[in-house]
Amino acid sequence: MNIDDAKKSRAALKSYFVKNAIPTEQQFAQLMDSVLNQRDDGLVKVPGDPLSIEAAGDDTSFKKALNFYNRLSDANPAWTVSLRPRANPADPVSGRPGLSINDAAGNSRLTVDGATGNVGIGTVAPAEAQPHLDRLFGARAPDHARDEVYGEFTFDAALPANVLATLYGIPLEPAEAAQPLGEVLLLATAAGLVIFGVYGLCEARWRKV
Repeated sequence: MNIDDAKKSRAALKSYFVKNAIPTEQQFAQLMDSVLNQRDDGLVKVPGDPLSIEAAGDDTSFKKALNFYNRLSDANPAWTVSLRPRANPADPVSGRPGLSINDAAGNSRLTVDGATGNVGIGTVAPAEAQPHLDRLFGARAPDHARDEVYGEFTFDAALPANVLATLYGIPLEPAEAAQPLGEVLLLATAAGLVIFGVYGLCEARWRKV
């Protein structure tokens, strides 16, 4: 990223205003250009409200709101948060409203669809490519809930508490199995969301926190 030469460092700006110095018109301009302006820069903080950021670009653009750089000297950001991700980064027509985390090439890696609220991994249209979470979790939701849940873990005092043991039927010693953890611990929704409730994953075991 190229930073405008008119935007000076704090050290340079302070040197313009030392005792007995007479700052020039250009130096005053550099001072004003080096700081954020809430009217010009798309970044506003209203008292009582959180920080507001306006996305850059027209209605055919990615509507980028935030760039993350490993180093500001890099040519492109490592990650970008955009409000109009594209199925094809090179095709403006493939963009659609949503909240997306894009990689350096503009590919969406995680998207919340603006129209449906569905969450997609590697797709800007999650309704068209839902992840098969049941293959990961070893269980399928009942038919009547197919549109809501793909897979879930359930535990009670009589079942193994170790995750791998639960998935693959590995027998455990009674002391390992007897961990009464209650009802559903992890829920995988059809939208791609994974809900943990009040439990945490610790050392490959589910424990109450």
